[in-house]
Amino acid sequence: VVATATWETFATELLWALACGCVALVEYQADSSAHELVEGRARGRLVTTPAELADEFVAVADLDRKTIERDFAEYDHDAVLDRYVEAYRSLVTID
Repeated sequence: VVATATWETFATELLWALACGCVALVEYQADSSAHELVEGRARGRLVTTPAELADEFVAVADLDRKTIERDFAEYDHDAVLDRYVEAYRSLVTID
């Protein structure tokens, strides 16, 4: 999957693709959070120019394909909901 959006609150489609085992090529954009999903991950590449994008497109062709990437389970709806509930409970005291 290639992500080049100049602005995105949260790259949901990119997250889904990564969780399904896809390789991601992400163009760094200051107003997009997509780069945070691939930084430090073997199946993601961060690029800043069209030439780098082309080079990485060729380079990732040899990566093994996966059917699911368990590392992204932390973004599952239930896991995120649990963290929100925990955060609210830590901020609000119920008498």
